[in-house]
Amino acid sequence: KESRDLLISLGISPMQGIHEALNAIKHATTWNKNRANILDAKPSCVFEVVANLDQKNVLDEYESKALLKKNGFNVPDSKLCLNKVDSNDLGSINFPIALKMVSSKILHKTELNAVVLNLKSDLELFAAVENMRSSVSKKAPNLVSNKYLIEEMAQKPIAELIVGIQADKQFGLSLTIGSGGVFVELIGDAVTLLLPTSSEEITDAIKNLKVFNLMKGFRGNLATNLNCISNEILKLTKFVEQNINAISEIEVNPLFVFEDSVLIVDALIHTYKSNIS
Repeated sequence: KESRDLLISLGISPMQGIHEALNAIKHATTWNKNRANILDAKPSCVFEVVANLDQKNVLDEYESKALLKKNGFNVPDSKLCLNKVDSNDLGSINFPIALKMVSSKILHKTELNAVVLNLKSDLELFAAVENMRSSVSKKAPNLVSNKYLIEEMAQKPIAELIVGIQADKQFGLSLTIGSGGVFVELIGDAVTLLLPTSSEEITDAIKNLKVFNLMKGFRGNLATNLNCISNEILKLTKFVEQNINAISEIEVNPLFVFEDSVLIVDALIHTYKSNIS
């Protein structure tokens, strides 16, 4: 204690253990690195949210992904069916397919059995529609919808991410990246960045996630091109920045991550108004 008091009196921070000291050095280094990056980037502005956050409209999955596709993002081939599902509705979509009940009020489809994957035939599709309507009617009758989304099944990804962008009156826009799919609430693996950001910051954030072990080629599997993935996420932030007074929130979950590309498998967009560029 006397040694600590002496060091403190001389303006020197005493070590409180090797582990604690190394952590302190690590955080100080990270802070200085981030500060230098921010000063070098010289962002043109800090995004101010001026829209009324209490006046929100939620686009359903079909509407959200249609808007994202219109703006150059990669989404699965799909078909929206009303009231009933007919094999003639498939068009160019090939089995196996995914079936989803579509409603802006259904936030977690899996819990309501409102999504069925890997359907391989007309018979399986028709049976899935009946079972889905029955299940949702029992679990949440107020959420039953007559809209069904048919999608071609995507290839198995290297990893799944959740990407969320949210507006806040105090902090402006923030970006959250984490382990997606069923792991979102299970392991709580996520990092948050304030916008505007850069592909370099996004890359560093991804490297701090547990799911990064999968992305860098776990047990001989393919690795992702991290620069490519970071640029795709940055592209999504730019889309929201350009529509800051029209979009209040975007949640993409899951975002399928492949070697050199990403696929938005599910998304919900919260808006202030319907006119979005």
